[in-house]
Amino acid sequence: MGCKKGVLKPQCWKHGPCPITRDQNTAFLKHRAQAKYRNEEYLLSFQDYKFYWDACIPFTKETYWSKRGPKGTNMNMRRKDPTKAWSLNNIEFRLRSQIFKRAMAKNVNQ
Repeated sequence: MGCKKGVLKPQCWKHGPCPITRDQNTAFLKHRAQAKYRNEEYLLSFQDYKFYWDACIPFTKETYWSKRGPKGTNMNMRRKDPTKAWSLNNIEFRLRSQIFKRAMAKNVNQ
């Protein structure tokens, strides 16, 4: 028996019925695709990606995932060394505003 168009079937989702995990998987796939587009080596698995985003921010009860977003006060994942691969040893979380300061300083120095 088929389902109507637009009906969600969480029991059939790849990583189970949790909407947060589903959103994390979508974000992971987009992140990996963007790295591939920029010809950056990508060594993270979905489990690694989820583990780091689900970690708690030091001295708070919030996860990095709950604080991600497009504003300067939101958290973003970045590579410590932009010349190396996206890997467990080369990622960290920073405020989006801090990441842009580094990028702007790099552009001014070139």
